[in-house]
Amino acid sequence: MKIPPLGPNRRAIRRSKSDRYLLITVLSFAASVGLTRAFLYLTGFPKLGGGELHIAHVLWGGLFLFAASLLPLIFANRWALTWSALLSGIGVGLFIDEVGKFITATNDYFTPAAAPIVYAFFLITLLVYLRNRRPAKNDAREALYAVLDQMEEIVDHDLSADELKQMLRQLSAAQEEAPNDSLKELAAHLQEYLIKTSPDTHAKTDTLLDRWQAAWRGWEEKWLPRGRFRWLLTAGIALYAAWAIFSTVGIFLLARNPEQLQELMLSLVNNRLVRNESGLNWFVARIGLEGSVGFALALTASLNAFGLEKKAFLYSAVILILSVSIFTPLLFYFDQFSAIFNTLAQFTLLVFINRYRQRFF
Repeated sequence: MKIPPLGPNRRAIRRSKSDRYLLITVLSFAASVGLTRAFLYLTGFPKLGGGELHIAHVLWGGLFLFAASLLPLIFANRWALTWSALLSGIGVGLFIDEVGKFITATNDYFTPAAAPIVYAFFLITLLVYLRNRRPAKNDAREALYAVLDQMEEIVDHDLSADELKQMLRQLSAAQEEAPNDSLKELAAHLQEYLIKTSPDTHAKTDTLLDRWQAAWRGWEEKWLPRGRFRWLLTAGIALYAAWAIFSTVGIFLLARNPEQLQELMLSLVNNRLVRNESGLNWFVARIGLEGSVGFALALTASLNAFGLEKKAFLYSAVILILSVSIFTPLLFYFDQFSAIFNTLAQFTLLVFINRYRQRFF
């Protein structure tokens, strides 16, 4: 009996080095929003154009996004993807920064709801990056896609010895995991071609990011041994916890003074942060969450004093992840973009906790 031909396989395949492109997008997105807000604040929110004409920076964002979409459509070179990642991050940052104008009837750039939306959009992009960093499963199609993508380096005479070894490993894995003979044969022919032709290779040229990473690892090994790193990290967690607790206590002490409490309420109402009883409840929830995060982090930091560093840093990471997901959006609503310093502190602690766990656990 004749076996019918296989149908097309359209399952999505993750692009080689996609995590690096996403990282460029995340960083350029954050820098775009932060620098735009800083520039507008320092220059008094200038208006480009005259009379009825106003050139909003959302238009520049659209221009960057259009250029980012065209580059990989026109050029097959890998550098097109790098530039596309950079321009898309800048473009989406300029675009999303003006979201307040599009969610209000009065085109209010300063509406309190704008900052949480920008932050939520950034957080989703960051989660996509973190999800994409997970190791890929052994898959023949994914290995072959990666090898065929690397063939560009052979055509451009830019293949490193490490890249050649990786291609040969991927082709061996593809032959073992291939679901049918045609893919196994393709992998075998490609491997035979690479072995027989021995394409010219060169020593790997470190990128600027590679050099920075190497310099950081050297500095880390010299100046951050386990003991010092542990206590510096514990001190950082404890300081953030103390700041969160004292900030919450300060508001409660302020509430004991009728005049100061009235001044606080008037400020919230005048800035349209509290418009009804529901808004006041959200403000109380923001205070309660901040104090809860501080108290919980203080407890986890104290675990180090009892030699429970693994549990201490695991619990601290969980609390910070919950904080940036639940508490921080509320913080952005009530404190607008001054909350960026609080957010940077939380993400910095998360990065260093993750690095400590990678090195020592």
